[in-house]
Amino acid sequence: MEPPQARASASRSATIHRAEQFVAEVHDRMPALLRPDQFDAWLDGSAGKEMLVPAAEDMPNKVPASQRVNSSRAPDVDPTLIGLVA
Repeated sequence: MEPPQARASASRSATIHRAEQFVAEVHDRMPALLRPDQFDAWLDGSAGKEMLVPAAEDMPNKVPASQRVNSSRAPDVDPTLIGLVA
């Protein structure tokens, strides 16, 4: 019997932390964000939980967005959801 062939699969996960000051102005939680130089180690499994820390204050940015982005009634494809609002 032949061993099963490896195949790629799409998967995602999120590790959530308390919000740092920058994000805490709008939410009490934020995801751990990897820097580009950490991607390979995370993906090949050589990284440990030391990478799962809140993002540096200079990493995320925020812009005003429509409240529609949180609506389950918003269409899956709607370019207006990523546009800036006043």
